[in-house]
Amino acid sequence: MLQDLNIDTAIYQKQPKLISLRHSDSEEWYFQQLFHWLDRHPEAIGTKFNRSEIYRFALHFFVENIALNAANAKLKYGELTQKVNALALKREHAKLEAQLANMENLLRFLTTLQYRQLEYIPEKINLQNRLVDYSINPINETEFQQFGAPT
Repeated sequence: MLQDLNIDTAIYQKQPKLISLRHSDSEEWYFQQLFHWLDRHPEAIGTKFNRSEIYRFALHFFVENIALNAANAKLKYGELTQKVNALALKREHAKLEAQLANMENLLRFLTTLQYRQLEYIPEKINLQNRLVDYSINPINETEFQQFGAPT
C-alpha cells in the first residue's frame, strides 16, 4: 500500500533504524504475555521469533485492527478499552446462551422419553386373565407447560 502512495524514500531514510525502548518490569510482563501467546500460536508471526519481530507483530496488529478501523477513529482510550472488553463479554454470553439452549433441548428430550416410558409401564399384570392394567401417567400435560415453554 505504501508503494502505491508514492511516498518519498527520504522520509524513511530520516527515520532511525533502531528504536530504543526503556524496559521496566511492567513492559517485561506484557512482553512475556505476548511471547507466551505467540508461543502457542507460532503461525501468527512466522519463522523469525525474536524480540524485534514480536514488537513488529504487535505494532502491525494494533494498526491493522485498531488504528485503521473507522469505528475506532473518534474513540478515546477508555472507550476503546471498554469496546474491546465488551467484545470478549459478548462472545462469552453467546457461548453461555448456546450451552443453555443445548441443555434445554436435552431436558426436553429426556422429559419426553420419561413421559413416553411411563405411558407403557404397567401398574399390574393379571396372569390369570392376562389383562394388563396401566396406571395413570403421573406426568400430566400441565407439567410440560411450566415456565411458559411447552416441551
